[in-house]
Amino acid sequence: MAPAQKLTKAQRNKQSRTKKTLATQAKLKEHKQFLHAVNESKSIRKKVLKEEREKEAVRLELEKLKDEKAAIPLGQHVNEKYAETNPMIADSVPVALSSELKNGSLRTVVRKGDLMKDRTMSMVSRGAVNTKSTRNRKYVQGKRRRGARGNELLQLGL
Repeated sequence: MAPAQKLTKAQRNKQSRTKKTLATQAKLKEHKQFLHAVNESKSIRKKVLKEEREKEAVRLELEKLKDEKAAIPLGQHVNEKYAETNPMIADSVPVALSSELKNGSLRTVVRKGDLMKDRTMSMVSRGAVNTKSTRNRKYVQGKRRRGARGNELLQLGL
C-alpha cells in the first residue's frame, strides 16, 4: 500500500468547507422535519379530539336510550309489545268489548285471551322466564359410535 499523500492547505480547506456545508444541510433537514412534525401534531390532535367528541356523543346517546328503556316498568303493556313482535298470534284486544256483550250478561261473553299465556308473556317481558325451548335438545356424552342404538336395544333384551 502506498502511504497517504499529504494534502495541500487548499485541499484541506476545501474538505472542511464541504464538511461544514454538509453539517448545515443536515441541521436544516432535521429542523424542517421537526417543524413538519409540529404542524402534523396539531392536525393529529384535532383528529383525536374530533374522534373523542364523536365517541362521547355515541356514549351519551346509548346512555340516554338505556335510561329510557329502564324508565319503562317491566311487565306492563305486555299485549302491545307482543302484538308488535308477533301480530298474527297476539290478541287484537285482550278483553271483550261492550259491543260484543250478548243480552247484557257477562256470562255469555266469549272468552278472549288466555290467563296462562298472559302470565307467561308478562314473565318473559320481566326476564323471569327464558323463551328458548330446551325440549328438542339432545345431549350426547362421550363419543358417538356406529350402531350405538342397536347395541342398547340388544342390551335391554329387545
